[in-house]
Amino acid sequence: MKLVKPCIEYKKEYINFVKQIRRNNEIESSYTFKLSFLKFNFQKFLDYLDYISEYPKGEIVIPMKNYWAIEDEKVVGRITLRKDSGEDLFRYIGNIGYIIAPEERSKGYATKMLELLKPVAKEQGHRKLLITCNKNNINSKRVIEKNGGVFLDEIKWEEKNIKNLRYEIYL
Repeated sequence: MKLVKPCIEYKKEYINFVKQIRRNNEIESSYTFKLSFLKFNFQKFLDYLDYISEYPKGEIVIPMKNYWAIEDEKVVGRITLRKDSGEDLFRYIGNIGYIIAPEERSKGYATKMLELLKPVAKEQGHRKLLITCNKNNINSKRVIEKNGGVFLDEIKWEEKNIKNLRYEIYL
């Protein structure tokens, strides 16, 4: 598996990835674009991802860089690296967000994606990563712990009415 920056080369595979997520009634939080927009305006979508990756001050709440996980020339997952913008929201969602295509789950892709992202984060100046998961998401908890996550605490996100576990990964 490899991580790549979003690119036109994987347009068809990325759209299939989004379709899988939506068929599973999940929300791909970073990409709420309509499929028709993605099909006909994919370059604009990529331009948007480039724009938010530059961490434009004051433009978005939590700036992020996006990476796609590619296995056998197929998009099997997406992982984001967020910069701490000082927003309160950061304490609930942390530096990392990831999602795996439903048909590709339980194959170790999330663990590998996070493993591959750690040196990238270090290159970008991170010394540690804050990473969170829903208290009930045992699989995500395992991914974090396999990547050296050190448990910090449990917090209740009142706005979403969920409990999150918070971990740090030292780079």
